[in-house]
Amino acid sequence: MKTTAAIITILAFVLFLGGCVVHSPPEPDFYHQPQVVVVHAEFFHSDAEWMLWEYYDWDYDVVYDLHNRYRYSDDEVALILFLSYYGHCQPVQVVQWRQAGIPWMTITTARLRLEPDIFFIPVASTHKFGPPYGNAYGRYWKNPGTVVLTDSEMVSLVYLKTTCLAYNASPIDVIRLHDQGHDFNYIVRTHRSQGHHIRTAHGRNVKGPPDKVKLRPDDRDNDKDKGKSDKNKTRTDTKPAKDKGKTDKSKTKTKPKENKPKTNNKGGQGKR
Repeated sequence: MKTTAAIITILAFVLFLGGCVVHSPPEPDFYHQPQVVVVHAEFFHSDAEWMLWEYYDWDYDVVYDLHNRYRYSDDEVALILFLSYYGHCQPVQVVQWRQAGIPWMTITTARLRLEPDIFFIPVASTHKFGPPYGNAYGRYWKNPGTVVLTDSEMVSLVYLKTTCLAYNASPIDVIRLHDQGHDFNYIVRTHRSQGHHIRTAHGRNVKGPPDKVKLRPDDRDNDKDKGKSDKNKTRTDTKPAKDKGKTDKSKTKTKPKENKPKTNNKGGQGKR
């Protein structure tokens, strides 16, 4: 009995030790890491805003918060991304200054210690432009270090400089397109349709916007395209109806007793 009890005790002790053994987790497999899926929310209101976001390499959460949490407009978001990049600070810092009522120009010169010429891309003074670039560059050519810009001029210069740097475009060509009445959404779409890639500030090439990014087309161009599409639709709709009538007539020759051509023609007229 004693030996049996001793054996049972030993076995129970061994089983207890086996249950208490701590198994170390397997080492991470760095060669088979799961792919990180980045979900781009559909909050980009324009092609120009998408270009700014891509060029300055900010996280999409930043732009999402600027729109939805702080309720900033597209132009204000453009200025915040621009000043945060050149001022080497977080966008939240610029937001705090704006919430304190500090003007954009004061944030640029007094808070971030940036010169006003940070907004300008070099252009020869022999060129003549209309507003807002003509007025801004006119004052800049006279006093580069002390030029004072309005909010609308700052926004226009931010879009101009970023577009030229992102697509390696000529500022003269971009300004001329703008003077012709095209906004920067149209200009960015033109470069993208021509196969031009964005070269970001950190040297990364971007072909186009992500699949889930929602871009708002230009209203004027949208109306023109809409008119063309409507004409194309009417043309494409009328042609099948004629072909359909021809096929129905061919059917009546083989089957003269059936009255299907009349019903089909009525149906075709109803669709038209």
